Amino acid sequence: MAPYGSRLVVPVDLKKKPWEQELLLHNRWHPEIPP
Repeated sequence: MAPYGSRLVVPVDLKKKPWEQELLLHNRWHPEIPP
């Protein structure tokens, strides 16, 4: 049985800026895609 709760998908260091992260972050916002 799978454990419940959150799991780490992408490690993010909140003390660093997005461009300083170990893995590149991606903003999926696009003006032609409705929310």
